[in-house]
Amino acid sequence: AEPPVIRPADAEAMAERFPKPSSELKDPEAWKHHQPELNILGRVQAMPEVLGEDGEPVESEEEPVEAAALLEPIKPEDWTFRTGPGGPGTAEKSVVVVRSLVWPGAVAVTLGNKFVNVYVGSGCAYRPNAYSPPLPAAVQKEWAPPADGDDEGGVGALVEQADTRVDPTPPREEGDEEE
Repeated sequence: AEPPVIRPADAEAMAERFPKPSSELKDPEAWKHHQPELNILGRVQAMPEVLGEDGEPVESEEEPVEAAALLEPIKPEDWTFRTGPGGPGTAEKSVVVVRSLVWPGAVAVTLGNKFVNVYVGSGCAYRPNAYSPPLPAAVQKEWAPPADGDDEGGVGALVEQADTRVDPTPPREEGDEEE
């Protein structure tokens, strides 16, 4: 599959479509992705074909993952829409704020033909359950010497070994003089 061709829009067509009133921008159908989304493999493009030793494409056992298409409509369940100032008296030139529920920190704000997209987040998609590491193993009991009657090997209490005493002074070489 060839990548989609992007052509600049005609100035007259753009003048007809923009600026959109805020009442229209509150509708999820008015919003499209202008960048392709990452697929399940974390890629924008499909995986390249794997060629065998004979140069022929090798069929993968896994199901192929298609590349994402451009200008896909957004999923309304993944976004929240607000206008400001809100309330029953929403004006035609109200600001529309769109927040992502999948990527916390992704916000788009528009007013007529002016817009800004901002992302301030950790780069991790939203998960309803936060990660919590596994609990550590149970603490083991501390060693205790056996009671007097429990001594089976005759070892009894621990006996400390005698210290080894070694002179820490490094050996002198023959050419060195004392100071």
